[in-house]
Amino acid sequence: MKVAIRCDASNAIGTGHVMRCATLADQLTTHSAEVTFICRNHPGHLNDYIKELGYAICELPSPDSDAANFGGTEYARWLAVPDMIDASESLDALRSLPGGIDWLIVDHYGLDARWEQEMRATVKAVMVIDDLANRCHNCDLLLDQSYVEDYEHRYRSLVPDSCRVYLGPQYALLRPEFLQARHKLRRRGGHVERILVFLGGVDPSNQTRKAIDAIIALERDDIQLDVVIGSRNPHKDEIRKVCSRHSQFVVHENAVQMAELMSQADLAVGAGGTTTWERCFLGLPTITILIADNQRDMIEALAERGATINAGWYSDLSVAALNAQLVELLRDQGSLTKMQTASLEIMGERDTGVCHPLVNAMTEIVHATA
Repeated sequence: MKVAIRCDASNAIGTGHVMRCATLADQLTTHSAEVTFICRNHPGHLNDYIKELGYAICELPSPDSDAANFGGTEYARWLAVPDMIDASESLDALRSLPGGIDWLIVDHYGLDARWEQEMRATVKAVMVIDDLANRCHNCDLLLDQSYVEDYEHRYRSLVPDSCRVYLGPQYALLRPEFLQARHKLRRRGGHVERILVFLGGVDPSNQTRKAIDAIIALERDDIQLDVVIGSRNPHKDEIRKVCSRHSQFVVHENAVQMAELMSQADLAVGAGGTTTWERCFLGLPTITILIADNQRDMIEALAERGATINAGWYSDLSVAALNAQLVELLRDQGSLTKMQTASLEIMGERDTGVCHPLVNAMTEIVHATA
């Protein structure tokens, strides 16, 4: 089975779309699929990282310096070129791949049914990864791992009747190390000895520093802090300098052992992106800072269920307010254990020996169209 994946990373988009697609690509390659990525050379792209993972990549041209201002919605500006130009360039990339493509996977908020229709003559089937439910899609499979109100029904009018949909966090794309860590997961007792801070691969507004300062204000030398940053974090030198003053603070750049760090932590301060599902899957109690508007509904729903603490919108959140939330949680061990239980229940059980349902469905559909 030959698969192409259209996704992007950038300073504006972040890294989450590429990271979750890489997780799916790894799952596909273990089942003999050949995977090629199609990504635009945005500032802050992860194209070199994709190559380091061993995947072929077709790189679309860098946008003009003023391309991000051509108009449209915020997500259209993330695309940075008009959608039909992107369609033409993506089609050229697809046609350059020998032997044709069985599946095109699309994970981009700036693309919709109009773009997907343009791909139909070149690929056998289309899969979409989305979590906005704000536009129509022309696809055969759709994955939305969100947990929001009415999540099981919100694509009814947005995809063809024949489309297979996989909705909810039980279908979250998780790397094998998280499945292994869940299998031997310890039950936390509510006492906090270790805190994990990870606010995304880029974190342009430096919420990481805010979280560090809030933890310093606890004046708890008995608590170890693990701070995870990406190589593209523009504040990483500042973060390293601050953490170097505290012997119990450790900075991890481009951490490859996230499952281990999450398993060891008793509490996390994080963002509402794709790592939400990794934390929930390992039952890690979390204070979640909203850093993107598309995270709001999901985090509010998780907070309502008791699976996280919603710290609110990042620009409205002060160091003092975050510190107060930390102080309250450290006093209330019962809230921490309840968060762990609610998180695990939302994610459901996952058999570590079973292929992700999407891979099974993709194989079945390709065989049916052969």
